[in-house]
Order: sequence, then structure tokens, then C-alpha cells
Amino acid sequence: MKIKSDFVTNSSSSSFIVSGKNTKEIAKQMIEIVFTEKAEYFPESVDKKFQEKIFKNLKKLDKDENIMISFTCNYETFISKDNDGNIFVDTCRNHDWENELNIVDHFGEDGYNQHMKNQNLLEFVNIDTGERGSKKKLLDIEMKKIRKSLKEKV
Repeated sequence: MKIKSDFVTNSSSSSFIVSGKNTKEIAKQMIEIVFTEKAEYFPESVDKKFQEKIFKNLKKLDKDENIMISFTCNYETFISKDNDGNIFVDTCRNHDWENELNIVDHFGEDGYNQHMKNQNLLEFVNIDTGERGSKKKLLDIEMKKIRKSLKEKV
């Protein structure tokens, strides 16, 4: 797992603003994209119970909560909304977001850096586990799980 800590022009990271009613709607669209792509490219690994759990968890959220999707390719996805109603997405380029989401604008380096400063002050909820915390806290939790999993395999 990669953890993105800075803007890198040749990385597989992607940050953009999307139009939509709320963060919950955007999270649902993105989760559907991930599950559809997984079914297309890795049908043997589709876990219907996991998918049902994720959509059930999503229904419990308020419409504009800041959401972390921990199972997107390469990077976790973070979705947040600012006071002006802009919905920001910080994610990876390894899914077909361009054709499925209504992307309004991509960040340049300056916009990304300012956005990251603002985003680091927010509380997110992990759609998979329900854990809440800052972006850093949730990423730290994910890293601990991965390390534990790797130790168990040895």
C-alpha cells in the first residue's frame, strides 16, 4: 500500500473537485465503480457480503460526512465538502473516474497543497470499519492492520 503525503506529478494520485449533491452520493458512485471494475477484472474475488456491508454502512452516514474509502486501488480515497459546497476527492488514478464522475476541476500543485492543509483538519469516517478520525489517524490504523496481516503470514 502506498501512502500519499505530497503532490507528485508522475504518481498515480489524483485530486479533483466533482459536482454532486453531497459526499454520500459521490462515495456511492465511487464505490459502485470500484465494485464494477473488480467484478469485470477479478470476478473470482468478488465478495458480495463485503459489498452489502459497505452499502449498508453508507446508508447510515449523514449526507455530507467526510468519507474515507479504504479499498480503492493504490491509495485510500478521501471525499470531503467545503463551506462553499465544493466536493473534493483525493484518490488514485487507477479507476475510471473520468468517465463516471462529473469532474469539475483537477488540482494543480498549489491548489492541492492548500486543499491538503484544509483536509488535514477534518474528521473522516472509514466506510469499511466506521472508525472516525483525521486522515493521518485513519491511515495509521490501516497501516497497523497491514503490518499485523503481514506478520501473521510469516
